[in-house]
Amino acid sequence: MNSFKFFSFGFLLLASVIMVMITALPQEGISTNPAQRLQARGEGDATIPDRPEGVGADTFHGSQFQFFDELGFVKGSPGVEAAPVFLYARTQDELDPCYPESAIVLGSNPPKPNPGSGNKRGTGSANPGADCTDPGPHDGAYTLGRPFPVYLSAAFCADSWRVNYDVYYVHDGVLLEGHRHDWEGVTVVFKRDDSGDDLWHRDSVIYNKHGWRDQYDWRDLQTVQVYVTVIEGSYEYMYMLIGFFQWISDPLEASDILEEMIGNKRAHPKVYVGFFSHSAFAYRCDTCWLTDIGSKSQHLADHEYRSNDWWRLPRGEDMHLWSEIDGEWDYGKATNTPPRNREEMCRW
Repeated sequence: MNSFKFFSFGFLLLASVIMVMITALPQEGISTNPAQRLQARGEGDATIPDRPEGVGADTFHGSQFQFFDELGFVKGSPGVEAAPVFLYARTQDELDPCYPESAIVLGSNPPKPNPGSGNKRGTGSANPGADCTDPGPHDGAYTLGRPFPVYLSAAFCADSWRVNYDVYYVHDGVLLEGHRHDWEGVTVVFKRDDSGDDLWHRDSVIYNKHGWRDQYDWRDLQTVQVYVTVIEGSYEYMYMLIGFFQWISDPLEASDILEEMIGNKRAHPKVYVGFFSHSAFAYRCDTCWLTDIGSKSQHLADHEYRSNDWWRLPRGEDMHLWSEIDGEWDYGKATNTPPRNREEMCRW
């Protein structure tokens, strides 16, 4: 029996290593270097220099921002590597969040904007999640939610590069106290690194709160690495531990997603989404008393309920360019669309 267990473990270990090696191999005809792909498409002579010796992987070259739209959302790009972890709350075991979805009608050709739900004042239901996308089965705190689109843009702002992440909801609020459509999100700010002339590191995050904003230094945030590679539709998860690969049944055993310590200065900042207004917060507040549309008042906003029932870290396949959203499309009162935010993020 013991020899069988040893053989099984050895087989799984070997299979895991082989799978990683295969994944690392370049696909035939497709460059694994985003700069080479850029040149192959005739978009210019942009190149991403090799990382200087002794410089950590937490820095990015300026060309990765300058050619943000052309390079795409590949591993190693700042949009992917610094993406926020979005967290959503539920309450009373029956009231669910309005979960994000595509801002474009899926399959429409030519593309059309999502019509939203409810009327101009949002849903008439007492449930914020009415008429919204289902986040997925709930299994307690830190349940992995379903994927959703995130719309990204980048801009150079005097002394920093900024990457903006926008998320779309079909409505906000409850009991006709909100409005149809909602755009909310966060902006990650990168500052020049001491290790090189054109190298940039994560510096801070700007949290959008329905028209006003709070900015936090990276050292003052809850940040995580999220080690787990999730295989959708199964219970198999793989993670790296002391140079070995192991198969486990519970992803939370391997991930640091549960950690809510401040000052870790890891890759991905946590974003707690307001239960009603979808405002973005740096910290959760399970005891906050505000549970109505008053969350849109600047003086009351910090008291909006938010928690950690579902979480999702967007990956490259979830990411879309700001330009997919037509700046002329009408999203009602939700005027902070990705094209507009791209133009205005330097004023924040």
